[in-house]
Amino acid sequence: MHPPQRQELADEATRLHTQCCCRGPHTTLVEECTLEDWRLPLPLSNPGGSPKQAVVALGKFDAMHKGHRSLATAAAELGGHPWLLSFSNMAEVLGWPKRSPLVAASDRERVLQSWAPDCGGLTPKQRFVPFGAVRNMSPQEFVRCLAQDLQVSGVVVGNNYRFGYRAAGDTAMLQSLGQRYGLSIAVLDLIGAGVAGRVGQVSSSKVREALAMGRMARAEEYLGRRYRLVAEAPLVALHWPSEDVLLIPRELFQNQLPRSQTYTADVSFGSVASLTEPFGPAARMDVVVGEQAAELHLNNGAAFPNLPAIRIMVDF
Repeated sequence: MHPPQRQELADEATRLHTQCCCRGPHTTLVEECTLEDWRLPLPLSNPGGSPKQAVVALGKFDAMHKGHRSLATAAAELGGHPWLLSFSNMAEVLGWPKRSPLVAASDRERVLQSWAPDCGGLTPKQRFVPFGAVRNMSPQEFVRCLAQDLQVSGVVVGNNYRFGYRAAGDTAMLQSLGQRYGLSIAVLDLIGAGVAGRVGQVSSSKVREALAMGRMARAEEYLGRRYRLVAEAPLVALHWPSEDVLLIPRELFQNQLPRSQTYTADVSFGSVASLTEPFGPAARMDVVVGEQAAELHLNNGAAFPNLPAIRIMVDF
């Protein structure tokens, strides 16, 4: 039997993720909408028997960094349930180069759950709207859609946010339109990273730059948590160059790998059927990121699950 080829590995990883992790079009906290259902109202939440309308934070939320977390916190403080509203397929529609995401799709729920203490105990949710459905909307059409179709009660943005066709709308226009449609609007100032305040002036681009330089402590500072790399793999796609070294081809990782070098990281294993629960405590081990694959050196007798397919989580 020949070893799996690169495209075969990529196809199998996609199939595994679709079959085992997506759990239908919507997960518990993350909604991947289609052109047919994206206008459905965001559901009311009912914490403690008191219904809350959605308050949306607008953005790309690629890195889900600490600035994004502060937007979610502000959404909760407007009195509603915090939602992140972002857009899918922007790169394809706009012809941008394809890049690996910074947060694995299967890891978004874990990050959202970790934000609950900052949001008054409410766990934020996220809806992805197809970008092609809204790209030609005027600023007024977009805000009217938020108020009348999605039925939100408020909107939170950073002070550099622009919206509508050809980015014609700015925060002043958003506040004016919000008043017209009965929406509460919060515009948060951006401040320098490391300075006390609501939103750190961090960006997904800065997180990518930190990863490209192998500066994991800096990435953690921007994110407000450790950077997690996720791979999902059929057991037959993994290789064992020696008894204590596991080799994982790059194609099996769901998000961006850091610079090629050796790191020390905490690694845990789980089932592809479970998005959040590892089998046991993470093991500290050396992780060697290379051009074609990443090697895990299973130090201290780390246990490896014997399953047809596994989920591998690496926290730097």
